[in-house]
Order: sequence, then structure tokens, then C-alpha cells
Amino acid sequence: MVAITVSSLTVEQVYVAGVIYFGMNAALASISAFLPTILKTLGFGQFTSPLLRAIAFIMRPTLANATAQLLTVPPYALAIAVLFLFSYIQ
Repeated sequence: MVAITVSSLTVEQVYVAGVIYFGMNAALASISAFLPTILKTLGFGQFTSPLLRAIAFIMRPTLANATAQLLTVPPYALAIAVLFLFSYIQ
């Protein structure tokens, strides 16, 4: 068991996979942390579409924050779709 563990540390694919995994996690963490602020700064905090107006009408408290949070949903939905697609292809 120890020999297998030590021998796996000499394979470069392990390090490449680790770097890729770290990069993906860093990207996801930064999107969830900064995307609402970026969208608000770009002026998307106001209600720009009828769907967002309808959602905002239902959710009266903290309308600008709720809208900024709702605009962060499509990147995650796209990421899930791409994840399922690539998992299916593999």
C-alpha cells in the first residue's frame, strides 16, 4: 500500500490533475464571491427584463440585492449543463 502511494507521487498526471482541480475551485469561488458585485457595478442591479421585474415584484425586500443574486444563476446553470455533457461524453 505504501509503495503504491509513493509511486503515485512520481506520476506527472497527478500533479496536472491537482493544478486543474485547484484552478476550477478557485474560479468557482471567485465567481460566487464577486459576480454579484460585478453585475451591480455594470448596472445590472436594476430590473432590465420582464422576468426580473416579475420576480422583483414578488420579492419586495432588498430588490437590488435579490436581482444581483438572481443574475448569478445562469453561469451556474450553464456550468452544470456542461458538466453533465462532458460526463456523458466521457
